[in-house]
Amino acid sequence: MDGAQEIVRWLTILAKKQCFACEQPATGVDHVPPRCFFPKQKDLPPGTADVRRNLITLPACDKHNGRYSKDDEVASYVVLLTYKSNRMAEEQFLKKGLRAITGRKGLVASVFKNIEVFQLPDGREIPTFQFDVTRVNRVMDRIARGLFFRDFGHRWACKLRMFADGPVMPDLSPSPHRQFIRKLEPGFAHSPRKGDSPAVFWYQSVAGVGGDYSHLIRMCFYGGLKYYAMPHK
Repeated sequence: MDGAQEIVRWLTILAKKQCFACEQPATGVDHVPPRCFFPKQKDLPPGTADVRRNLITLPACDKHNGRYSKDDEVASYVVLLTYKSNRMAEEQFLKKGLRAITGRKGLVASVFKNIEVFQLPDGREIPTFQFDVTRVNRVMDRIARGLFFRDFGHRWACKLRMFADGPVMPDLSPSPHRQFIRKLEPGFAHSPRKGDSPAVFWYQSVAGVGGDYSHLIRMCFYGGLKYYAMPHK
């Protein structure tokens, strides 16, 4: 998208003053992904760039601005503990995650259920746990709709299907959607990765020839967990 197209896109959004997630008038802005997904500067190693700068903000109504903060918090812990997440995710869980767990009763029971430790063939041990998939998918759905709004200038009104690729199953098997996801991946081959802090989050969007019902979005958190969003026809 060139500079002129970017200006037109934002002028259109501002003129509509519409919430990215619904048709209600926007009364403020919301962060996509949620701000809590990004480490605070105090929790980063000295000399590390501030990853909370230049976060994506979108027009939002009162209902979609901050109402889902508890869901966002739960999802923020899940993305940190995904198999193959990067070193920054590990460090953030040891700081932010453990700090929250030790300071708030009931958080373990509500977020991390049936925690087990498995040993990989190379000797490494990894935690696996069950979490509220519906709750996390609700957050990912909102993020995907926000990114669509940002890239295409209007609301993604259709129902979406969300596919996660990253969490290890209790028996260490890959995601049950892996075969389907492999069919989607070639579509992102020529789509640039977007996001000012790719160690925390990056995404790609693909505009299909069939309009909104053929667009795709891929999101990656901490180099490990990936979520794919596509229309549910």
